Amino acid sequence: MKSRLTNSVGSFFLGALAVSASVAVALAPKKLVLNGKVVSTGVITQGSESYVPVRDIASALGMSVRAIDGGFELYREGGANRVEGLNGKLGEMLFDGIWRLKVKELKEVGSYTDRFTPNRPRTHMPKSGEKLLILELQVRNGQKEQSYLDLNLADNKIVTALTDTEGHSYPVRMYDMRTGSGQPFGGGGNWDQSESILPGAAYDFVAVASVPRDFAPKDMVFTLCYAKLGVAKKYSNFRISLVKE
Repeated sequence: MKSRLTNSVGSFFLGALAVSASVAVALAPKKLVLNGKVVSTGVITQGSESYVPVRDIASALGMSVRAIDGGFELYREGGANRVEGLNGKLGEMLFDGIWRLKVKELKEVGSYTDRFTPNRPRTHMPKSGEKLLILELQVRNGQKEQSYLDLNLADNKIVTALTDTEGHSYPVRMYDMRTGSGQPFGGGGNWDQSESILPGAAYDFVAVASVPRDFAPKDMVFTLCYAKLGVAKKYSNFRISLVKE
């Protein structure tokens, strides 16, 4: 009788341990990936439902979270003037469903001579009392057909600029890129457009900006424009942290 009772008790505890282990596995946090970037490692699954921490969702959207009566609210700091978009950092590839964008490097230089412009390369100098920054960028065509970038700085929907830690912004002055015209960037039409980029292909170019000497970099806000003959332009904004880790 004692042996049978001992075995029953032992079986009960083994069963309880098995159930506990199953629950622990089910509740083990998982990760959430958005556009190739891990935005949360605290995803919990219970039954057929998955739960993500609100703060992780807010961060992925470039927003903040605060408690309100009966729940939580996601909101953007800094008012309506701050341009938001896909958030990333130096060296990270971001994907908007059409283009993949990476800011490879930020450099301060005394001057810069075009490397990608095949005809009449220009030498860029900083404005008086300022310093010259160049940003090495790369895009990849994420579509199933060839396309090109439209980087026309006169387009008011293109808001590419550098921001500093004090909240100021400074526009990109020029690009060094292989254009559809084969001529230096600028002048409208295919002078402001890249060469045709094949599906999956990479395209490298450089952004040039002149900023104050005491400029402390924070972010680069970059607008990518998808342009195709007969199709309305599509714009995507990116916000890339320029703070080196």
